[in-house]
Amino acid sequence: VDAQRAAGADGKTQLIGGYLCGVRQIDESLWEQIIIDLMFEKDFANIAGQLIRRTGVNGRILQVMIRAYKDGILKANDFLVLQYRHEIKGITHDLIKSVLNILVTEGGEEKIGVALEIAAAVYCDKDHPIEIPEGRSRISWSQPETWWMGRSTIWPGLRNSCVK
Repeated sequence: VDAQRAAGADGKTQLIGGYLCGVRQIDESLWEQIIIDLMFEKDFANIAGQLIRRTGVNGRILQVMIRAYKDGILKANDFLVLQYRHEIKGITHDLIKSVLNILVTEGGEEKIGVALEIAAAVYCDKDHPIEIPEGRSRISWSQPETWWMGRSTIWPGLRNSCVK
């Protein structure tokens, strides 16, 4: 942790990420406390999201992430850790819906794009389509070329198989 602090904003997160993954395997409570402490430490604010993506997320960390996002510490993209199914074990759908609600309510192409990517990864199922009101964004569902979110393109099957 001290080495990462000394490296500053330009430091890579692989070493500390590997260390924290090891801590999580040995003692999840200790890992949670370290991640939470670092998330709110000024020297780590700019890499907190990277550390979470590298080490994973659980229900407690996601609750703190929501608070940190509201406080301006984390960015919308930091929630993309939720798009990996193996990462959401043990996380309630209410917490995931809270994240989606915050992102969609705030609006903006990037935030809505992140919400769509998370929703597609977590809920996409042809038998249970996602219902997104047409007026919630500037995205035109009938024009796939408008699905660009500034970071990535929403995968092409989303409209036909997941959204109604």
